[in-house]
Amino acid sequence: MAASSGDDVPAQLAALMGRTAVQIRKTHDENPPRVSVIDVIAAIAGKSHDHASKLFRRMTERYDEVRTNCPDFCFSGRGQRNTPVTDARGIVEILASRG
Repeated sequence: MAASSGDDVPAQLAALMGRTAVQIRKTHDENPPRVSVIDVIAAIAGKSHDHASKLFRRMTERYDEVRTNCPDFCFSGRGQRNTPVTDARGIVEILASRG
């Protein structure tokens, strides 16, 4: 697979998951950017954001260190709430703890 920009990641994830569109919010003022944990879980699980939020909450109850690596961030826009964000390493740790 050829190297690609970070903007291609949602499209690649959608293709891998056999879905048409995946929206993953990311911080724009950081380098490297962090991504919404809830968006990633929803994309991978193929579930709603509400369901993904519940999954994340259960993970954090079982594995304290997961929440430690996911500070809250408020994305810009109307109606946005604090959302846990993390970097690529944090996403890998979350996926590994999904058990």
